[in-house]
Amino acid sequence: MTLNREQQAVVDFDEGVLQVVAGPGTGKTEALVSRVVELLKRGNPPESIMIVTFTRKAAEEFEIRLLEKAQEKGVDPLGVYCGTLHSLCFSVMEEFGYEEVQKKKLLEDFGRRVLLYDLFKGRFSDFPHFFSFFFGDGWKGKEERQLFGKVETLIERISLYSPDLERMERSEDPAVREAAEIYRIYEDFLEENSFIDFNGIEKLFLEFLDTEIGEWFLSQINHLLVDEYQDTNPLDESIYFKIASRCKSFVVVGDEDQSLFSFRGATVKSFIKFEDRVKRKIGKPVSKVFLTKNYRSVKDIVDFLNYYINGFSDLKPERVRGKRKLVHRGPKGDGVRVEYLRKRDRKELAEKVADIVLFLKDGGLISKVSDAVLLVPSAKEEESSFVLNLKKELERRGIKVYNPRSRSFGRKKRSKKLLRLLDFVLRGDEGKLFDLNDDEKREIGRVKKDYDAGDTNLLEAYYRIASLLGYLESKDPEVLFDVSHLSGFISQFEGVYTKEELPKKFSTVFVPFVEGIDDPEIPPEFLPEDHFPVMTIHQAKGLEFPVVFVAVDWLKEEETERVNELVRPYVDGDVAELLPPPVDINTIKRKLYVAYSRAQQLLIILDGRRDVKKGEYSSIYPEGDERKRKAYRGDSEKLKLRELKFEDFTGRSLKGKPRLYSFTGDVVSFLICPKLYGFRKFYNFASSSAVQEWFGTAVHRTLRQVYIFFRRNGRLPSEREVEELFKTVCSSLEVAGVPRPEEERVKKALSVVKRFVEVKGEEFYRRVERAELPVSVKKEGFYLKGVIDVLLKGESGLEIWDFKSMKNPKRDGRERLLETYEKQLRFYSMILSDKGKRVERLVLCFLNEYLEKDPEAEEFFDPEEEDEFWSWVKGILKKIEECKSKNSWPFPEDPDVKTCKVCDFRFCCPKGRDIIQAT
Repeated sequence: MTLNREQQAVVDFDEGVLQVVAGPGTGKTEALVSRVVELLKRGNPPESIMIVTFTRKAAEEFEIRLLEKAQEKGVDPLGVYCGTLHSLCFSVMEEFGYEEVQKKKLLEDFGRRVLLYDLFKGRFSDFPHFFSFFFGDGWKGKEERQLFGKVETLIERISLYSPDLERMERSEDPAVREAAEIYRIYEDFLEENSFIDFNGIEKLFLEFLDTEIGEWFLSQINHLLVDEYQDTNPLDESIYFKIASRCKSFVVVGDEDQSLFSFRGATVKSFIKFEDRVKRKIGKPVSKVFLTKNYRSVKDIVDFLNYYINGFSDLKPERVRGKRKLVHRGPKGDGVRVEYLRKRDRKELAEKVADIVLFLKDGGLISKVSDAVLLVPSAKEEESSFVLNLKKELERRGIKVYNPRSRSFGRKKRSKKLLRLLDFVLRGDEGKLFDLNDDEKREIGRVKKDYDAGDTNLLEAYYRIASLLGYLESKDPEVLFDVSHLSGFISQFEGVYTKEELPKKFSTVFVPFVEGIDDPEIPPEFLPEDHFPVMTIHQAKGLEFPVVFVAVDWLKEEETERVNELVRPYVDGDVAELLPPPVDINTIKRKLYVAYSRAQQLLIILDGRRDVKKGEYSSIYPEGDERKRKAYRGDSEKLKLRELKFEDFTGRSLKGKPRLYSFTGDVVSFLICPKLYGFRKFYNFASSSAVQEWFGTAVHRTLRQVYIFFRRNGRLPSEREVEELFKTVCSSLEVAGVPRPEEERVKKALSVVKRFVEVKGEEFYRRVERAELPVSVKKEGFYLKGVIDVLLKGESGLEIWDFKSMKNPKRDGRERLLETYEKQLRFYSMILSDKGKRVERLVLCFLNEYLEKDPEAEEFFDPEEEDEFWSWVKGILKKIEECKSKNSWPFPEDPDVKTCKVCDFRFCCPKGRDIIQAT
């Protein structure tokens, strides 16, 4: 892709601060990726560049595009910091050995929310003035869920905005004093239990930056790039400004018109007032670039977007100075492409939309029904809602609908049944088994017996129940994602309570909490192509569709977050100026603008509100006036479906996006078991067997610390120093949420490390060229990456060593596994050969062998012909993509017995069941 002038200005920007204002569909990611590549071409080390994305998915997509463009330009991007802010904060502190982070245990989002709910659910009556502030005297009649929501929001806002708690505690307003008390209770709870949440990680990172090792980190970062800056918050900003004050360049990209996350504490004014705040807080001038050329939508849609977002007088003061209109550079397409449909009878409106969908599909304007989408503020299929009416109408006409967020997650039938049976495992009560047959009751009884005996944990018991009910054999991605999401919740729940606490906490805390949460989001690439999709507007951010329907049953024109009013008088003036007004009338306009701007070829806006008079103000319409809906065209011409022609539409698929593969995490895992790989990698099922994960990670990370110690000190650490390094690694694993196994396993891991250091000695470490070396390659449209454990200098080339925290598989006849690991080494050899390096030997090192009397620790191989090996790798990757496209992950024909014995899904696997019975 050739960059336009504005994109090139982003790439060429030299030193200083740059604000990039990027409208929808204007190629901001292409500009950012090209800038990073240009920085690398200028000789900047990868580790001097830091890119912050808003989501993990965005980080992965950025990494893929960066790898592709870097390879085209002959530079290596590996080592560039790229990720979400809190993940980068954590990984940097871990990398630089910051001891304070190793003293804490990280609370992931669900685990934190459950603990918070548990902490306050019996204490709401202690804070009458706080709740009266929101609900008046009727607060006692509110559901616990509503009261908890205010507590949760308060804690989030105080954490992000840092008000003066001591002043709040002295306030004359009892609601303010109680608000401060609520936060103190939470703060003390974290401290007493050595917990830390995501905001706490960011605050700790700020402290880290003021230390000597933090200074070392700051001295290496020369270029900071932040995406989606319109959804930053004051805590994020303080980190960015701290780093930027030392950087050669600081580039932020965003669009205030697309800010969506004020409900999470984001402050769009951080972007609107960016220039003034940078000048005031870090004393640097700000340059601006406006990306205005829209490559996504046809001209009529672009014209409509300009007219819509520029037509609200109350929005103008809340936009970046000098904001420019979008310019059409997208697909061709003449005539009317934006239309409003308004009907108070939602059934009639649903029939009209179904007519349009069928016309587009049968007429060949879209190749599949998933090329169209319905975007809504809420996807709940409530009685009489338009979403439910449309679903019934489409299904009546033979079109399946995909709406995974149609109901509250915990109130779905399968969720309730899984929770009920798991409650039986924890607490008994055979009345909970009322809908099971005798065989199922016997199996559930065995699960309970194993759990009570300590032979299985709660998550493994859950998988056995899900297997018994047949959910794990389902082909429906919604079913599998439901089971997967619940597995993650159970894993986090089990990680924050003792086994003795679990039975009571499960019924009184976990189940009530899960019943009230919404469905987690499902990645868009799992969208079934033969289904018509329904998404919330938030889910659709970053996506685009040929045809977009935006439907509104009701519209909340004002958003009022009164929690901010409690803390506003007590925050620093610099923060106070960022907070939204008490009554926010512009968030809804931005949300609708995001929805409207997803459309490539056709945008149809559906007004199904019943309680609004014609002509009444509504943000659905430009200038809030229904009469102005066509004014941007200067005529009253209507959409003529029969005259439509989608000239540049080629049926783009969300599934077609390239993916970054890891040889170990993808190729090797798929070879061992495609079913296990699919469940773990694509559906993200939680793992119940954390012992092996802990053991291997602890050994690998400690050996890396030994190498760093040797490089810094010119000698190997003493036995006592090895123990200290190991202790530090163990602490960091606890912070990351990896549970510590029984002490015998811990001692064995330390013994493995000590024995390896003793056997290999200084001669080995003097030959080490690199440790934990990241490598990557793009070949024939595939993107692959990996990490070489150790690269050694050989006699006439390099030796690649890969460590395995296990015994040699040959000892128990697992030659096939040995062959798989051998191919992993050949993959690394292929990449280094591509880069002009000569590899003379490949070594598999089985670390647990060093504790044996007659160790068989090392297996040696010679590099092989690259073309033949790549052909084999490509074949595996194609099989992975075929399985993904069909949503079908087969069981292995010849499974590895040891893997099957500890696999979470062995009870739904025919081979696994045979192995269970045999053992």
